[in-house]
Amino acid sequence: MLTLVMLSSMLFDIGNIYGVSDEQDTEDDLTIDLANAGGDTIDWTMEEIMSDTMKTFSDFAGKVVLIDFFAMWCGPCKTAMPYLRNINDHFSSESDFVMMSMDVDTTEQESAIETFAGTYDMNWFIFRDTLGVNDYYGVSAIPTLMIINQYQYVYYIEEGFGGEELLKGIIQELLDMNDQVAPSTNNFESNVDPISILDNTFTATVDVIEDAIRYANFSLTIGDFTESQVFWVPDSGELPCTFVLDPIVIWDETQEGTTTITVDLLVTDFTGKQTTDTLSIAISNIADTSAPVVIVDSIEETDGTYGQTFEITATITDDTMVLGATLEIWTHGKFNTSQEMIRDGDVFSAKFYSFKVATGEEIVFKIITNDVSGKNTTHIVDYTVSLGASISLPVIITMFVLGGLILLPLQRIAKKK
Repeated sequence: MLTLVMLSSMLFDIGNIYGVSDEQDTEDDLTIDLANAGGDTIDWTMEEIMSDTMKTFSDFAGKVVLIDFFAMWCGPCKTAMPYLRNINDHFSSESDFVMMSMDVDTTEQESAIETFAGTYDMNWFIFRDTLGVNDYYGVSAIPTLMIINQYQYVYYIEEGFGGEELLKGIIQELLDMNDQVAPSTNNFESNVDPISILDNTFTATVDVIEDAIRYANFSLTIGDFTESQVFWVPDSGELPCTFVLDPIVIWDETQEGTTTITVDLLVTDFTGKQTTDTLSIAISNIADTSAPVVIVDSIEETDGTYGQTFEITATITDDTMVLGATLEIWTHGKFNTSQEMIRDGDVFSAKFYSFKVATGEEIVFKIITNDVSGKNTTHIVDYTVSLGASISLPVIITMFVLGGLILLPLQRIAKKK
């Protein structure tokens, strides 16, 4: 019972964090870009356990920082410790490198952490993560390793332990980085020009040249409407960005006189240097002269066990764009039920099951549709039921059985009388 209480307390404090496999270089455990590589780091001030002094993360600006999120009960974390010690020893003469471990289980006492550090010869900074730094970065499994560059951006993050040499290589790459040139862009263009409500999806591509891109931000503007997409650490080369615009937005803006879409690009590298570029795309102003036209292709009626099945298919066309259609069924002059019709190009369909009607009964189908400009059409079809709901053999048998169960006691009562 005591063990269960201790375990439940530990699980309550560390949430959903779990330990991954002990094996090194295991693809199943390694998740690169757990958090956004290129994202901003969080500043914090906590006590460094081994020295009993307060440390502030922003004080390490200008240095490459390796952070190890761990817990003492985590087997894979223990397995990784000798490799982390090798990494720290390898860069011990490098003044621009700092390594630290953060214990995500805040129930573990400082004295126990000190003993643990001595056992594994952890000759680097150790913190107990009382501020929830791991939550900020979305850490859900341990060990998680994160590398921060000199400008305090997240450069690399992995769930599990990717290997000593991998981490050494990334750290050395950052220490050697001497980026003096801002990113450059070429061939910023769209695969669709002009855009219209009938062709509302396009891909903007640009060639980016940069050794250490942090992120690229595409910002689209059409009239008062804006939309942004951010790509973290894209590879140097062609970078595509696809936009799917709401046809209603295009229609509304063209009615206000907007004639172009603008896509602004901002590329930032890991040294803070930035480059901008702009792409303009024309918009076709398509006139809407009429409401949608509805032609009912077929009404199929099937006699079912518990009622009728109706399947209705219609072709709906418009000189701009049909947004959708709803099928309603009316009986005895009153609304009964409705359903959104499924679209396949210009063909719309809906299917109703177990609809209880009688042979010869009059029902009304209403197809209600609208286009991008707001014009509506209601197409009405009067329909006479030809089959009518039937009663299947199992239902008839059941009725006889139930009837017998009811009549038998009545017969006995009559005999007694």
